[in-house]
Amino acid sequence: MKLPLKANMKMLLGVVTLAAVANAVYFLNAYHATYDLKCESFLTHQVRQDDFSYSAMIGLDLRNNAKGTFSIEGGMRQGEKTWVLNRDVVFDYTGLHDNAFRMENIHIIKYGRDNSPDDLFDKNVLSLKDEASRVMSLGKVKNGYIVGTLRAPALTCVPH
Repeated sequence: MKLPLKANMKMLLGVVTLAAVANAVYFLNAYHATYDLKCESFLTHQVRQDDFSYSAMIGLDLRNNAKGTFSIEGGMRQGEKTWVLNRDVVFDYTGLHDNAFRMENIHIIKYGRDNSPDDLFDKNVLSLKDEASRVMSLGKVKNGYIVGTLRAPALTCVPH
């Protein structure tokens, strides 16, 4: 038994409408899962039990295309040894819930004057090995943002 042409058109219109609504929901959700933020922070951190410290300018750039960069420039010290720190951590990110995002496809660009040990960077500055450290929180506070891991705030970042 064949359906009348009018019934076929209504069914086709319903399928097209459902596809359009699903598409709109997907792209609306994807849009809200990205950020448009560029900010900087100066951070000094000490780990007394390891006699380790670092001071650095840290820039955070999160773009609407779900790509981001941490730019880190400064110095590290452990005991009497000192190193120059000058690298970018480039990543894709996925927006999670409540102003959190997960870093993925991480690539480190280490510039020529950066002579700091990668294991010290990973252990004390930004761990890329630990899966939990790849999830960052981003909280708006007055004219800046608090950026940190799920464990603790890391830095206050002021937009420019």
